[in-house]
Amino acid sequence: MVQNNDNKQYFDKEDAYRTLELTNSWVGNVDTKISFALALVGVLSAFVFKGGLPSAFQTVIDKGNWSLITGGDIIAVVIVVLLYLASFSSLVLLLLGMIARTKAKGDSIFFFGTIGAKKLEDYKSKIKGYEEEQIKDDLIEQIHTNSQICKKKMWFYNKGILLILVTVILWFICMIFQLI
Repeated sequence: MVQNNDNKQYFDKEDAYRTLELTNSWVGNVDTKISFALALVGVLSAFVFKGGLPSAFQTVIDKGNWSLITGGDIIAVVIVVLLYLASFSSLVLLLLGMIARTKAKGDSIFFFGTIGAKKLEDYKSKIKGYEEEQIKDDLIEQIHTNSQICKKKMWFYNKGILLILVTVILWFICMIFQLI
């Protein structure tokens, strides 16, 4: 923060750069968390799907007649189906959190999506013509954009982690009752 002649502090370009760096580190941190969570889902999936046809399904198939199928058999099948759905859903949510956002609201000189969409000469001429106040405004816009990206990634991450927890609980139930 810099003080002006009235002894009031204001947000300057350097503050904007530091804030953008902080915001970018948040995005990097959530990407790292998602990567570790995806690895965990991979390991859990190996345990969940290693045995082929789940024994809960095999029991229903072996009975063959609906009149022989018990409520316990139906509950077992439902638990295994929920395990599969939770496992798959956590994977999908975590992968959605990893998808790169390549569109910005404006024509930012700091956002990789808009930089990459321009020809080099167009980008050079645009950036060379920027004044300090325009740079600060663009940085502030980029901080906001990256914060929105981070918020969306965290939403996917949190939902994915919740479903991983559900997967682990269902997996333990399935292992205890030998449903898979």
